[in-house]
Amino acid sequence: GSRDQEPNDTPQQALALAAGVTAVGYVDVPADPAEGDQDWYRLEVPEGPAQRLDVVLEGAEDLDLVLEWMPADSATQRRPKAIVQADLTEKAPGAERLVGLRVPAGPALLRVREGWYKRRDRTGSALPYRLTAQLSEAGPFDELEPNDREADAQTLPWSAHVQGRLAQAKDRDVWRVTVGDGGAGEGTAADAVNADAMRLRVQAPVGVGMAFTVT
Repeated sequence: GSRDQEPNDTPQQALALAAGVTAVGYVDVPADPAEGDQDWYRLEVPEGPAQRLDVVLEGAEDLDLVLEWMPADSATQRRPKAIVQADLTEKAPGAERLVGLRVPAGPALLRVREGWYKRRDRTGSALPYRLTAQLSEAGPFDELEPNDREADAQTLPWSAHVQGRLAQAKDRDVWRVTVGDGGAGEGTAADAVNADAMRLRVQAPVGVGMAFTVT
């Protein structure tokens, strides 16, 4: 593994993160309890076939860790908002995972921090965390994030077997099933919904990670 080097508190200071290599870092105790330490990492996604990114954050057992996939242009934003946030163990210590991210070629930015809550000081931790990212070629029926809005819905082919995961609290996956002039089943569905597409939504309860299968 490799040890993170401060400062890496901004997108401009993001540390290089290699796929398959575990980075060891610290959410440092802040000098000002109102300000929390945040660590940024940059993973280069190669050109070529579509890639999926899976990230695991663990350690710092006394801290509520938060793992976020951040926009590539975060450096130009005053307060960048996470594309996908992993905070499965809300307000409590525990490992966090980003599963099946649909990452384009170029830099993928990740941010590690503690949970930030109103009227609660940010404490940091003297215990290290471990961050590991894996890149792999995306399969044709992989459930990939973000897909929690109709605009980002993935197409679910008829009779396809698809497996996905509700990986963080309040995660929601939206699938689009196109109906039209195909087989008899499609015609029946079209008559039933009187539309060009049906949408299936699957949502995770707060604080619960679960896997699901659509057939």
